[in-house]
Formats: sequence, structure tokens, C-alpha cells
Amino acid sequence: MRNRKDPFGKDVVYIYDEGLTDYCGRLKTNITIQICSDATCSTPAQTISDIAFIVLSGGVNYNNQTAGSGGISSPTTIRVYQYGIKVDGYSGDMNRTEEYDDIVKWVTLSELHNNSKCKPLFIDPNQTLPDAEEDTPYRAKIEISGGVPPYQFGTWNGTSCDTASLWSGYGLSLTSDGYITGTVNYDTDSNRGSITGCEGSITVSNICVKDSTGDEYSVSNNLNIKVFPNR
Repeated sequence: MRNRKDPFGKDVVYIYDEGLTDYCGRLKTNITIQICSDATCSTPAQTISDIAFIVLSGGVNYNNQTAGSGGISSPTTIRVYQYGIKVDGYSGDMNRTEEYDDIVKWVTLSELHNNSKCKPLFIDPNQTLPDAEEDTPYRAKIEISGGVPPYQFGTWNGTSCDTASLWSGYGLSLTSDGYITGTVNYDTDSNRGSITGCEGSITVSNICVKDSTGDEYSVSNNLNIKVFPNR
């Protein structure tokens, strides 16, 4: 920033997610903004998540009524009020309740991705896994993109990616680096060619992945492996 002063001669306030040293591939930040239509902000008019950084000026009244400068390392909500509301949301400056006039601008993580062609962590839920043959060795890779390697696969438990739990079934299992391996045993009958139709299908469900930054992504759909008879 070439000029650190606002038009009123006061230092510009800069708030940022200090863990966002490399935003390429990241899915979330610690900063959320609430747009408030009254002083209590009990029902925000708008909530904007995954803010990368905020720049603000205290405005004409020379009073920063929003928040102080610095890095944020844990989930934090910053309230931005509509102009004219009598409030002081930041006591670290003048601690003076008056009509809100702060000038606040922010950039979201999504905007950074769009501008720099960064890719967030992603598993294509519509990818096609190779077909399998009953009673035959199988090996296939679940394709992912974006994020920051190395990656660890796991099972989505509803709230997070449990990398200590990996999918398995029908003689196959998922490895921590995303390979489905084993010998296909769709039909427990051990005879070769024990399935005779073409409708066998193995469902791989609740797959998720975590990258080196801690970001997580879960597959919204089940992945399927078609199983054919061993001829």
C-alpha cells in the first residue's frame, strides 16, 4: 500500500486472515462480515463469509467504529453498519457512539481465486471410475483438483473428513492417497464368473479429502464401479 493514510489523514485499517499466506487452493477463511441494519445486529441484513481481507477508514468523524487492524487467526465476525446508525462497534479507537460513517471495503476468497486463476480443493462427483471384473484385481484413482498437496482421503462423518476411516467393500478398499484397490468380490460365491449379468455395481460412498492446509471437500454423489462377469 503506497499511501497508508485515508483522505482524512488517519491510518487506513487493514484486517486480514493471517493464515492465508497462500490463498491458492484454500476453501475458507476465518473472517465473516455481517451487514447490520440496527445497532444490535440481532438479525443481520446480510452475512458474507470467507473474507480474505478488509480495508477501512474511520470516515469524516475520524472515529473507527468497526474493528482494529491486524491479523485474524480464529473464526471472527466483523460487523459493518449501515450509514447513520448510532453505534460504536470498536472501543479501541475513540469509544464514542455516533452516526456510523466508516468506509469499509473487502475482498472475498472467491474473488482472489477468480482474479488469479487459483483452484480450490475439488472432487468431481460425476467422474467415472473404471469398470471392474469379478474375482479380478482392481486399481483406480479418485481424481481431485486444486487445493494444496499432499492430500489425505477419508470418510465424511457429517461434519468433517475423518482420515482415520476409509471406505471398503466387496473386496476393495480406499487408500489414504485416493486409490481404490483389491480383488473384486461383488458376489460372495467364490466360483469364477459367479455373476452372469451386466448389472453389478459397487457404490463408493461418503468419500472426502483433506489437503495440507486443513481444507476439506466431500463428494456430493456416490461414485460407482460397474462389475462384469469374469470370463
